[in-house]
Amino acid sequence: MKLPRHVVNLGLVCCVGVAGAVLPALHAQKSQKPEPRQAQKVAPVPSRIWKSEASGNEYRVWIENKTLHAEWVNIPAQAAENGAYIRTTCRRVGEKWIGTSKIFVPCAVAGGPVVNRCHFVMRMEIDRVTENRITGRVEDPKRNKFDCRTCKVAETVWKNFAWVPKQ
Repeated sequence: MKLPRHVVNLGLVCCVGVAGAVLPALHAQKSQKPEPRQAQKVAPVPSRIWKSEASGNEYRVWIENKTLHAEWVNIPAQAAENGAYIRTTCRRVGEKWIGTSKIFVPCAVAGGPVVNRCHFVMRMEIDRVTENRITGRVEDPKRNKFDCRTCKVAETVWKNFAWVPKQ
């Protein structure tokens, strides 16, 4: 099966992404008042679906048991048929949400047929959450430093990301 080139480069700067992310309004502890400094970082979030400004990937975001979750929801049909996903979990550490994105992608070389299906984990940090924007940074495979045939990530870089509510 031939997959578009973007199946290999899923735009982990979604997220990723993988990452991904926050719905304090849906948080199980929403009845608790945030501390004044925290109120600016964790504002009520009216939308459940967020869109990456960099990749166009969309993520369902929620908080449950002090853990922030984000899942890629607009997976292209061909990638979905091959089981692609990005699932992010982050825990609150001080002012940030820190965690990882678990990624599974069918991998095609130069738009050719799928040669492998790769699992990998990338780190993610969310530094700001408001009702209109989620920002942070995600670890991403450096361009030309990912081997589709072996699923090895030789080198990574940190990339900033921003998600906005889906309109």
